[in-house]
Amino acid sequence: NTELTVTLRGNAPNKYFMTGNPFMAYLDLAKFLNENAGLVKQIYVMNGDGTSDIRVNADGTVTETGTNKTGGLLAPMQGFFVVAENSTTSITLHFNAETMTVARPAVASATPLYGSRSASEADGMTITASSAHTGRPLSAALVTLHGAASADFRVGEDVEMLMDGLNTTPRVYTIAGNNAVTINALNDIDSVEVGLVNTESDVTLTFTDVDAIGSGYSLYDAETGSFTPLSEGLSVTVNGAVAGRLFITSGAADVTDIAAITIDVNNSEVCVNAAADAPLKVHVADTLGRNVVSLTEPSGTATFRLERGIYVVYAEAGKQRLTQKIVIQ
Repeated sequence: NTELTVTLRGNAPNKYFMTGNPFMAYLDLAKFLNENAGLVKQIYVMNGDGTSDIRVNADGTVTETGTNKTGGLLAPMQGFFVVAENSTTSITLHFNAETMTVARPAVASATPLYGSRSASEADGMTITASSAHTGRPLSAALVTLHGAASADFRVGEDVEMLMDGLNTTPRVYTIAGNNAVTINALNDIDSVEVGLVNTESDVTLTFTDVDAIGSGYSLYDAETGSFTPLSEGLSVTVNGAVAGRLFITSGAADVTDIAAITIDVNNSEVCVNAAADAPLKVHVADTLGRNVVSLTEPSGTATFRLERGIYVVYAEAGKQRLTQKIVIQ
Protein backbone atom coordinates (compact mmCIF):
# COMPACT_ATOMS: atom_id res chain seq x y z
CA ASN A 1 0.00 0.00 0.00
CA THR A 2 1.53 3.35 -1.06
CA GLU A 3 -1.02 5.54 0.73
CA LEU A 4 -1.23 6.18 4.45
CA THR A 5 -3.25 8.65 6.53
CA VAL A 6 -2.14 9.27 10.11
CA THR A 7 -3.84 11.35 12.79
CA LEU A 8 -1.60 12.73 15.54
CA ARG A 9 -3.07 13.88 18.85
CA GLY A 10 -1.75 15.87 21.80
CA ASN A 11 -2.94 16.39 25.36
CA ALA A 12 -3.20 20.15 24.91
CA PRO A 13 -3.35 22.56 21.95
CA ASN A 14 0.08 23.17 20.40
CA LYS A 15 1.74 23.55 17.00
CA TYR A 16 4.42 20.85 17.15
CA PHE A 17 3.75 17.18 16.38
CA MET A 18 6.23 14.34 15.99
CA THR A 19 5.85 11.89 13.12
CA GLY A 20 8.11 9.88 10.82
CA ASN A 21 8.69 8.61 7.30
CA PRO A 22 6.68 5.33 7.29
CA PHE A 23 7.97 3.92 3.99
CA MET A 24 11.21 2.28 2.84
CA ALA A 25 11.85 5.16 0.43
CA TYR A 26 12.98 8.74 0.83
CA LEU A 27 10.34 11.34 1.73
CA ASP A 28 10.39 14.45 -0.48
CA LEU A 29 9.72 17.27 1.98
CA ALA A 30 8.51 19.83 -0.57
CA LYS A 31 5.94 17.40 -1.98
CA PHE A 32 4.94 16.18 1.49
CA LEU A 33 4.28 19.73 2.78
CA ASN A 34 2.37 20.64 -0.38
CA GLU A 35 0.24 17.51 0.12
CA ASN A 36 -0.63 18.49 3.68
CA ALA A 37 -2.44 21.82 3.99
CA GLY A 38 -2.29 23.59 7.32
CA LEU A 39 1.42 22.97 7.92
CA VAL A 40 4.16 25.59 8.05
CA LYS A 41 6.79 24.95 5.36
CA GLN A 42 9.41 23.76 7.83
CA ILE A 43 10.32 20.67 9.84
CA TYR A 44 12.71 19.68 12.60
CA VAL A 45 14.82 16.52 12.44
CA MET A 46 16.39 15.37 15.71
CA ASN A 47 18.54 12.46 16.75
CA GLY A 48 21.33 11.69 19.17
CA ASP A 49 24.00 13.32 16.99
CA GLY A 50 22.43 16.75 16.59
CA THR A 51 19.61 18.56 14.85
CA SER A 52 18.63 19.73 11.39
CA ASP A 53 16.09 22.54 11.07
CA ILE A 54 14.72 22.79 7.54
CA ARG A 55 12.77 25.49 5.68
CA VAL A 56 11.21 24.53 2.35
CA ASN A 57 11.33 27.49 -0.03
CA ALA A 58 8.70 28.51 -2.55
CA ASP A 59 10.72 27.02 -5.42
CA GLY A 60 10.94 23.61 -3.71
CA THR A 61 14.57 23.98 -2.61
CA VAL A 62 15.49 23.73 1.04
CA THR A 63 17.45 25.88 3.44
CA GLU A 64 18.72 23.81 6.33
CA THR A 65 21.10 24.06 9.20
CA GLY A 66 22.53 21.66 11.74
CA THR A 67 24.97 18.79 11.91
CA ASN A 68 22.80 16.53 9.71
CA LYS A 69 21.99 17.33 6.07
CA THR A 70 19.03 16.01 4.11
CA GLY A 71 18.95 17.81 0.77
CA GLY A 72 15.17 17.92 1.22
CA LEU A 73 14.83 14.11 1.36
CA LEU A 74 14.28 12.21 4.61
CA ALA A 75 15.57 8.66 5.02
CA PRO A 76 13.20 5.71 5.58
CA MET A 77 11.84 5.52 9.14
CA GLN A 78 13.40 8.91 10.06
CA GLY A 79 11.45 10.76 12.75
CA PHE A 80 10.75 14.49 12.54
CA PHE A 81 8.56 17.30 13.89
CA VAL A 82 5.99 19.11 11.76
CA VAL A 83 4.54 22.52 12.63
CA ALA A 84 0.84 23.35 12.35
CA GLU A 85 -0.14 26.85 11.25
CA ASN A 86 -2.39 27.16 14.30
CA SER A 87 -2.42 25.53 17.74
CA THR A 88 -4.55 22.40 17.77
CA THR A 89 -4.99 19.13 19.65
CA SER A 90 -4.71 16.96 16.52
CA ILE A 91 -3.56 16.98 12.91
CA THR A 92 -4.01 14.51 10.04
CA LEU A 93 -1.10 13.77 7.72
CA HIS A 94 -1.20 12.14 4.29
CA PHE A 95 1.64 10.05 2.83
CA ASN A 96 1.45 8.66 -0.71
CA ALA A 97 3.57 7.61 -3.66
CA GLU A 98 3.80 11.21 -4.91
CA THR A 99 5.68 12.22 -1.76
CA MET A 100 8.21 9.36 -2.04
CA THR A 101 11.34 8.81 -4.11
CA VAL A 102 13.87 5.97 -4.33
CA ALA A 103 16.65 8.36 -5.35
CA ARG A 104 19.24 9.08 -2.69
CA PRO A 105 19.68 12.78 -1.81
CA ALA A 106 22.69 14.36 -3.49
CA VAL A 107 24.16 15.40 -0.12
CA ALA A 108 23.67 12.02 1.55
CA SER A 109 26.58 9.87 2.64
CA ALA A 110 26.66 6.22 3.66
CA THR A 111 25.02 7.17 6.97
CA PRO A 112 21.49 8.53 6.40
CA LEU A 113 21.16 12.30 6.90
CA TYR A 114 24.89 12.98 6.83
CA GLY A 115 26.61 14.85 4.03
CA SER A 116 27.82 18.18 2.72
CA ARG A 117 26.01 21.49 2.94
CA SER A 118 23.03 22.06 0.65
CA ALA A 119 23.55 24.56 -2.15
CA SER A 120 20.92 27.00 -0.86
CA GLU A 121 22.72 27.29 2.46
CA ALA A 122 25.75 28.96 0.84
CA ASP A 123 23.78 32.22 0.73
CA GLY A 124 24.13 32.65 4.50
CA MET A 125 26.61 32.70 7.33
CA THR A 126 26.67 29.59 9.52
CA ILE A 127 27.37 29.64 13.26
CA THR A 128 28.31 26.16 14.49
CA ALA A 129 28.36 25.11 18.13
CA SER A 130 30.79 22.30 18.89
CA SER A 131 32.25 20.68 21.98
CA ALA A 132 35.31 22.62 23.08
CA HIS A 133 36.86 19.37 24.33
CA THR A 134 36.17 16.93 21.47
CA GLY A 135 35.43 19.26 18.55
CA ARG A 136 32.22 17.34 17.78
CA PRO A 137 29.59 19.56 16.08
CA LEU A 138 26.45 19.92 18.19
CA SER A 139 24.16 22.37 16.39
CA ALA A 140 24.21 25.31 13.98
CA ALA A 141 22.34 28.50 13.15
CA LEU A 142 22.11 30.17 9.75
CA VAL A 143 21.91 33.93 9.09
CA THR A 144 20.93 35.03 5.58
CA LEU A 145 20.80 38.51 4.08
CA HIS A 146 17.83 39.37 1.83
CA GLY A 147 16.62 42.86 0.93
CA ALA A 148 12.93 41.97 1.35
CA ALA A 149 13.38 40.21 4.70
CA SER A 150 12.10 41.58 7.99
CA ALA A 151 14.02 42.16 11.22
CA ASP A 152 11.00 40.77 13.08
CA PHE A 153 10.14 37.09 13.20
CA ARG A 154 8.15 36.03 10.13
CA VAL A 155 6.69 32.56 9.53
CA GLY A 156 8.01 31.10 6.28
CA GLU A 157 11.05 33.36 6.42
CA ASP A 158 12.60 32.40 9.77
CA VAL A 159 12.68 29.05 11.58
CA GLU A 160 12.08 29.26 15.32
CA MET A 161 14.27 27.16 17.59
CA LEU A 162 12.31 24.15 18.86
CA MET A 163 12.46 23.82 22.63
CA ASP A 164 10.79 20.46 23.32
CA GLY A 165 12.12 20.03 26.85
CA LEU A 166 13.58 16.64 25.91
CA ASN A 167 16.55 17.43 23.67
CA THR A 168 19.52 18.46 25.83
CA THR A 169 21.97 19.11 23.00
CA PRO A 170 23.49 22.62 23.21
CA ARG A 171 21.63 24.81 20.69
CA VAL A 172 23.02 27.96 19.09
CA TYR A 173 20.54 30.58 17.86
CA THR A 174 20.14 34.19 16.76
CA ILE A 175 17.27 36.59 17.46
CA ALA A 176 14.52 37.60 15.01
CA GLY A 177 12.23 40.13 16.68
CA ASN A 178 11.59 38.50 20.07
CA ASN A 179 12.13 34.93 18.87
CA ALA A 180 15.13 32.62 19.12
CA VAL A 181 15.64 31.20 15.63
CA THR A 182 17.99 28.78 13.90
CA ILE A 183 17.37 30.19 10.41
CA ASN A 184 17.24 33.99 10.38
CA ALA A 185 16.55 35.98 7.20
CA LEU A 186 17.33 39.69 7.61
CA ASN A 187 17.68 42.83 5.53
CA ASP A 188 20.22 44.23 8.00
CA ILE A 189 22.62 42.07 10.02
CA ASP A 190 23.68 44.85 12.42
CA SER A 191 23.13 44.23 16.18
CA VAL A 192 21.94 40.63 15.78
CA GLU A 193 22.21 38.67 19.02
CA VAL A 194 23.88 35.23 19.10
CA GLY A 195 22.85 32.93 21.96
CA LEU A 196 23.34 29.41 23.29
CA VAL A 197 21.09 27.19 25.45
CA ASN A 198 21.18 23.70 26.98
CA THR A 199 24.73 23.70 28.22
CA GLU A 200 26.78 24.17 31.37
CA SER A 201 30.09 23.17 29.75
CA ASP A 202 32.58 24.77 27.35
CA VAL A 203 31.24 25.21 23.81
CA THR A 204 33.04 26.69 20.81
CA LEU A 205 31.10 28.90 18.38
CA THR A 206 32.61 29.01 14.87
CA PHE A 207 31.56 31.46 12.13
CA THR A 208 31.83 30.30 8.51
CA ASP A 209 30.71 31.67 5.11
CA VAL A 210 31.11 35.13 6.66
CA ASP A 211 31.40 36.80 3.24
CA ALA A 212 27.74 35.95 2.61
CA ILE A 213 26.65 38.81 4.92
CA GLY A 214 29.24 41.34 3.74
CA SER A 215 32.31 42.82 5.40
CA GLY A 216 33.08 45.23 8.23
CA TYR A 217 31.28 43.39 11.04
CA SER A 218 32.56 42.51 14.50
CA LEU A 219 31.46 40.19 17.27
CA TYR A 220 30.73 42.27 20.36
CA ASP A 221 31.02 40.62 23.78
CA ALA A 222 28.98 42.62 26.31
CA GLU A 223 30.58 40.70 29.18
CA THR A 224 34.12 41.81 28.34
CA GLY A 225 33.31 44.93 26.29
CA SER A 226 35.50 43.62 23.45
CA PHE A 227 35.02 43.75 19.67
CA THR A 228 36.52 40.95 17.53
CA PRO A 229 36.54 41.37 13.71
CA LEU A 230 34.16 38.85 12.17
CA SER A 231 36.42 36.86 9.87
CA GLU A 232 36.12 33.46 8.18
CA GLY A 233 36.57 30.66 10.70
CA LEU A 234 36.44 32.91 13.79
CA SER A 235 36.05 30.71 16.87
CA VAL A 236 34.93 31.83 20.32
CA THR A 237 34.74 29.50 23.32
CA VAL A 238 32.11 30.20 25.98
CA ASN A 239 31.23 28.46 29.22
CA GLY A 240 27.58 27.66 29.82
CA ALA A 241 24.47 29.24 28.35
CA VAL A 242 24.81 32.60 26.57
CA ALA A 243 22.09 35.27 26.46
CA GLY A 244 22.34 39.05 26.15
CA ARG A 245 26.11 38.81 25.67
CA LEU A 246 27.21 38.24 22.03
CA PHE A 247 26.13 40.52 19.16
CA ILE A 248 27.09 40.90 15.50
CA THR A 249 27.61 44.62 14.97
CA SER A 250 29.21 47.15 12.65
CA GLY A 251 30.49 49.41 15.44
CA ALA A 252 30.50 50.33 19.12
CA ALA A 253 27.82 53.03 18.74
CA ASP A 254 25.19 50.42 17.98
CA VAL A 255 25.71 48.36 21.12
CA THR A 256 26.30 50.84 23.94
CA ASP A 257 23.13 49.79 25.78
CA ILE A 258 22.15 46.64 23.88
CA ALA A 259 22.39 44.23 26.82
CA ALA A 260 21.01 46.42 29.63
CA ILE A 261 18.03 44.15 30.39
CA THR A 262 17.97 41.99 33.51
CA ILE A 263 15.75 39.06 34.50
CA ASP A 264 15.39 38.12 38.17
CA VAL A 265 13.59 34.97 39.34
CA ASN A 266 12.32 34.63 42.92
CA ASN A 267 10.42 31.36 43.36
CA SER A 268 7.48 31.69 40.92
CA GLU A 269 7.83 35.46 40.47
CA VAL A 270 9.76 36.84 37.50
CA CYS A 271 10.86 40.46 37.22
CA VAL A 272 12.19 41.87 33.93
CA ASN A 273 13.79 45.31 34.06
CA ALA A 274 15.16 47.49 31.24
CA ALA A 275 17.28 50.63 31.60
CA ALA A 276 16.26 52.08 28.22
CA ASP A 277 13.86 55.01 28.01
CA ALA A 278 11.39 52.98 25.96
CA PRO A 279 8.45 50.60 26.58
CA LEU A 280 9.48 47.11 27.65
CA LYS A 281 8.01 44.24 25.61
CA VAL A 282 8.12 40.77 27.18
CA HIS A 283 7.08 37.42 25.71
CA VAL A 284 7.45 34.08 27.50
CA ALA A 285 7.24 30.69 25.76
CA ASP A 286 7.05 27.24 27.33
CA THR A 287 8.90 24.15 26.07
CA LEU A 288 6.15 23.46 23.50
CA GLY A 289 6.59 26.91 21.99
CA ARG A 290 3.30 28.19 23.41
CA ASN A 291 3.18 31.88 24.37
CA VAL A 292 2.21 32.02 28.06
CA VAL A 293 2.98 35.68 28.83
CA SER A 294 2.82 38.74 26.57
CA LEU A 295 3.26 42.17 28.17
CA THR A 296 4.12 45.73 27.21
CA GLU A 297 5.15 47.94 30.15
CA PRO A 298 5.79 51.67 29.53
CA SER A 299 7.61 51.85 32.89
CA GLY A 300 10.37 49.47 31.75
CA THR A 301 9.62 46.91 34.45
CA ALA A 302 7.43 43.81 34.08
CA THR A 303 6.57 41.44 36.95
CA PHE A 304 4.58 38.22 36.56
CA ARG A 305 4.24 34.69 37.96
CA LEU A 306 4.78 31.35 36.23
CA GLU A 307 3.97 27.76 37.11
CA ARG A 308 6.74 25.19 37.61
CA GLY A 309 8.59 24.44 34.37
CA ILE A 310 11.18 25.59 31.85
CA TYR A 311 10.60 28.80 29.88
CA VAL A 312 12.33 31.12 27.40
CA VAL A 313 11.90 34.83 28.10
CA TYR A 314 12.20 37.30 25.20
CA ALA A 315 12.52 40.96 26.24
CA GLU A 316 13.01 44.12 24.16
CA ALA A 317 13.16 47.84 24.99
CA GLY A 318 14.43 50.22 22.33
CA LYS A 319 17.79 48.79 21.18
CA GLN A 320 18.02 46.52 24.21
CA ARG A 321 17.21 42.84 23.61
CA LEU A 322 17.58 39.75 25.75
CA THR A 323 16.62 36.10 25.35
CA GLN A 324 17.08 33.93 28.42
CA LYS A 325 16.08 30.45 29.54
CA ILE A 326 14.67 30.28 33.09
CA VAL A 327 13.56 27.44 35.34
CA ILE A 328 10.71 27.78 37.85
CA GLN A 329 11.11 25.22 40.63
